[in-house]
Amino acid sequence: MRNLIPLMAATALAAQAWALPNAATIQQSMGFGINIGNTMEVPITSSCTNMNCWGNSFPTEQYIQDIAKAGFSSVRIPTAWYTHADPTTGTINEGWLDSVYTVVKMVVDNGMYAFLNSHWDTGWLEDNVFAGSHPTGESSTATTDSALVNKLQGQFWTQIANKFKNFDEHVLFGSANEPGVNDVWLNKSGQVKFDSLRMDLLKRYHETMINAVRSTGGNNATRTIVVQAPRTDEVLMLSLFANNMPHDPAGVGYLMAEFHFYPYQFSLMKQDESWGNCFYYWGEENYSTTDIAHNANRQKVISGNDTTYVLNENQYAGPAYTDSVFAAIKAAFVDKGYPVVIGEYAVIKRPQLSGENLRKHLNSRVTWYKRVNELSNQYGFVPFAWDIGAEGDADHTIILRQNGHSGIYDYNVLNAMRSAYGLDTLAGDIIDSLVTASLDVSNRAVQLTYTKASSDTNETGTFRLNVGGKDWSNYVGVSFLAKVDLDYAPLKGESYGWIALSPFAMSGTNWAWSDFNFSTDDILDGQWANYVFPLSSNGMDLATPTNVQAFGINVYGTQVTGTVTIDNIVLLKKDGSADTLATFNKSVTGETEGIIKNAELVVPELPAKILTVGSLGTQGIQKQAASVPAKMHVNIQRGTVTAMFTASSAAKGQALLLNGLGQVVSQQNFAGKAGTNSVQLSTGFRGPAFLIVKQGSQKYTARINLK
Repeated sequence: MRNLIPLMAATALAAQAWALPNAATIQQSMGFGINIGNTMEVPITSSCTNMNCWGNSFPTEQYIQDIAKAGFSSVRIPTAWYTHADPTTGTINEGWLDSVYTVVKMVVDNGMYAFLNSHWDTGWLEDNVFAGSHPTGESSTATTDSALVNKLQGQFWTQIANKFKNFDEHVLFGSANEPGVNDVWLNKSGQVKFDSLRMDLLKRYHETMINAVRSTGGNNATRTIVVQAPRTDEVLMLSLFANNMPHDPAGVGYLMAEFHFYPYQFSLMKQDESWGNCFYYWGEENYSTTDIAHNANRQKVISGNDTTYVLNENQYAGPAYTDSVFAAIKAAFVDKGYPVVIGEYAVIKRPQLSGENLRKHLNSRVTWYKRVNELSNQYGFVPFAWDIGAEGDADHTIILRQNGHSGIYDYNVLNAMRSAYGLDTLAGDIIDSLVTASLDVSNRAVQLTYTKASSDTNETGTFRLNVGGKDWSNYVGVSFLAKVDLDYAPLKGESYGWIALSPFAMSGTNWAWSDFNFSTDDILDGQWANYVFPLSSNGMDLATPTNVQAFGINVYGTQVTGTVTIDNIVLLKKDGSADTLATFNKSVTGETEGIIKNAELVVPELPAKILTVGSLGTQGIQKQAASVPAKMHVNIQRGTVTAMFTASSAAKGQALLLNGLGQVVSQQNFAGKAGTNSVQLSTGFRGPAFLIVKQGSQKYTARINLK
C-alpha cells in the first residue's frame, strides 16, 4: 500500500504532461477559417443517394491546398452521421468513417486545424431539442423521444472519437450545428420558444457527447470540444447559453462556445417585406444617397454633452449592432475562459443591383467581412466563413471547386480577411468585372445539365426558386419558356421508359407540396415551347395560395442526360396581365438538387414563333404563340451612335448610352412609330459602353465599343 500513492501521483502527472494544449492556446494559432459546405453533411436518403446531391464532389487534395494557400488556418467540416448509420444499433458505416478521415487528414497534413462537427442530417438531433409533444404547425404536433436522441448522440460520438483519437490538437470536435433553428413559426406567437427547459435538454445532449469523447481516452481526454448555443443565435448565446455551459470531465479550459452570425436583412434576405427591407449597403463609407431605404445604417443622436448612436427601426444588421454583440459575447465567454467559434457567417451578393449601386454593395460586403475578422482577431474568436462553392446566383463563394474550376474566386473578401490578420494583399479583383457584367441587360436563360445516376431507378433533377411566403391568390396560372433537349428513350421515339416535366410549388408554414405534370407526350423535344398551366383544381392546386414559399421544376425519369433550358417564368392574372417571377438575365437565381450536374446562364436562340404547350383551361385565358422582335442594328461613327430597330406600335421612346460604371453619358428622347425606327445619339465618350433603346414595352440592348 505504501507504493500506491506515489504511483497514482506519478500517473496523474504523466497524464497532465501528455495533455493537449487547451482551447485558449490553440485558438491563438487557428487564425481565420472556412467551411467545406454542402458536401460531407449531405443527408443520404432515397432521393439523394450520394454526397454529390447538393452540387459538390468529394473534396480533392487540390481544393484543400487552395484553401491553405489562400491563408486559412482552420477548416470546418460539416458532417452527416445519422444517415450513414444503422438507426437501430447506431453503428456508423465504416466506409463513411474512412471517407471523413481522408478529408480530415488532408486538412491536417496541409498545416491547418480541422473542426469536425455533427451537422443537421435530416434534423435527428437539431430538430428534436424537445422532450415529448411539441408543435409542428398551427394545429399539429409531434412527439420527440429525447432519450433515444441522447442515446444516439453518445453512440455516434464514441465511434467518431475512436476513429480520430490519434490526431493531436489540430482536430476539434463539434457536438451539433444549429440546435432548434428549424423550430416552427406560428402565426400568432412567432417561432416556438427556446426556453430554459429546452436549454437544460440541449445541455444534456452536449454533456453526453463530451462524456462519450472523454471516455475514449488518449488525446480525446483533453481534445478541444466546441458546443453550440441554442440556434447558434447571438441573442440566445447571451441570454441562455452564457450561464449554461456544459460540464467537462477534463476540467476547465477545453471547451469552446459556438454561435453563427447572419444578420438576416443584410446577410440572407432576398426581397423586401412588409416588416422591413433588405440591406444592401453596410458601413458609413458605403451608404447610398439614392437608395437610402436599403442602408444598414445608424442614426446619430446628440443628448446634452453625450453623443450616442441608436439603431433605426429594423436596423439590427448595422455596424453598431455587430460591434455591440461581439463585445458582449467576448465578456460573457472569452473573459470567462471559453474561446468562441463563429461557425458560419456570410453575406450573399445581390444580383438585382447594377452599376454603382452594385459596387457599393460589393464594397459593403468587403467592409463587413473585414470587421467580423478584425473583431474576431481582437476578441479571441475563430471565424469560419460559410462557403458552398456555388458560382453566380447570390453566392458567397471564396474558393472555387465546381464545374472544373479551382483557385481563389472572391479576392476582395479574402483580402479583407487577410488584412485583419496582418497578411499581405493578394493580386486579384472581381468587383470591376461584376459591375461591368451587371450592366449587360441582354436576355439570358438558365441551362440545367442532367447526368444519369448509376442505377436504373427513377431519378429526379430539381431546380427551385425560393419565393419567401408570397400571396399567389390573385394569380390563375403560370407560364415558362423551356427547351427540353434530353437524351432519353421516350423522347427519341423508343417504346420503353417515361419522363415528365413537373413544375411544383411549396406553400404554407409546413411547405406543403403541389405539382403539375407535363408528360412525355406533352414535351416538345429539342424545341422552345411556352409551357402553361392553371393554378386551380384542374392544374396545380396550391395547398396555401396565400403563402407560397418556393416554386420549381422537376424532371423525372431514368438514365437521363442532356439539358433543359428555362427562361421567363411568369405569373398570370385573370385580366390578362402578368407578373414576372424570374428572367435569369443577371443570375441563375435558383437552387439545384438531384441529377442536375450544374446550372449556368446561356444566351437563348429563340425562334420567331414559339409554340404553346398546355393552357389555363376554364380560366378563359389562352397564351398565344409569342413573337420574338427583330434585332437592333447599330452604326457607330466618330461622335455618333445610330440605332435602327422595329416596333409593333407607335409610342414614346428613349435611348441611353452608359459607360462601364453605369453612368449615362448620352441620352435622347424620341417619338417612335410602328415599323422601322431610327435614333441617333451624339457623344464624345470613348471606350466600352452599353446602348439601351426603349419604346413602349419593347426594349433593345447592345454592348458596343466607342473608339
